[in-house]
Amino acid sequence: MPIIMKQSLTAGIVLARALVVSSLCLLTGCLDIKCGYEVLNEIVSPDNKYIATVIKQDCGATTSYSQAVVIREKSSEFDGDNTKDYIFTMNGLLNIGIHWNNSRHLVIEPPDENAIYLRRESWRDIAVSYKPKYDDGHTSVR
Repeated sequence: MPIIMKQSLTAGIVLARALVVSSLCLLTGCLDIKCGYEVLNEIVSPDNKYIATVIKQDCGATTSYSQAVVIREKSSEFDGDNTKDYIFTMNGLLNIGIHWNNSRHLVIEPPDENAIYLRRESWRDIAVSYKPKYDDGHTSVR
């Protein structure tokens, strides 16, 4: 076999192996892409036990920005990778309103109900309700 054909065949095999390894890596998550998180707003519950946090998430160039509301105990640090404390998530960078009605009831005011993809009604012993915001600034109780 001529040397040029042998080199082309070897290069083709190396390229094919690299493609297989890269595909397996993507499927198994070995690249471990991390998201960036920016805290936009935090409000402490009236009993000073919990913190409700509105965050902006940036997971890279191939995804759009999203926002989330996270509840955690006041004694713990915010950890954006701890998704078990996420109670609300939506696409986009719109202004999400939050306020505590009392120590066990958080109200979330989403600006666009069509962009929501996670909406929990409770977290531990905290009730969560939603009061959609509209363009004219008015809200509607839900």
